[in-house]
Amino acid sequence: MEDFTLWMKKLFQIASFFFLATGLLWLVVPNRSFIQGLLLGMAVSLINGVILFMKTYQLGKYMNQGKRRIGGMGMMQRMLLAGFAVYVSVKRPELFSLAGVLIGLFLIQILTLLLSFRITRFTHKN
Repeated sequence: MEDFTLWMKKLFQIASFFFLATGLLWLVVPNRSFIQGLLLGMAVSLINGVILFMKTYQLGKYMNQGKRRIGGMGMMQRMLLAGFAVYVSVKRPELFSLAGVLIGLFLIQILTLLLSFRITRFTHKN
C-alpha cells in the first residue's frame, strides 16, 4: 500500500508540474480560450484523480482489515465534475475551448499510463 501511495504522490507531482507549465503558457499564448479550456480540464482531471486515489486507498484499507466495503468508488462525482467542465465550455466558448477541456480531462489517465510503463520496466529490470 505504501508503494501505491508513493507512486500516486509522484503522479500528482508530475501532473501539478504540467498544470503549472500550462499556466505559464497561458501568459504568452494569444489564443487564451484554448489554454483556459486546457487548464479547466486539467483541474477537473486532478480533482477526479484525487477522488479516485482516496477511494482506492480506502478500499485497500478495508480489504486489508477484512471488512466489507460499503459505498461506491466515486464514479458519479467524477462524471458530474467532467460533465460540468464540458457544460461550462459549451455555455461559455469565448472563455473555454471545448477541445482544450476534452484534452485536459485526460491528463491523469495519460500520466498514469506512462508512469505504469515506467514502473513495469523498473520492476522487470530488478
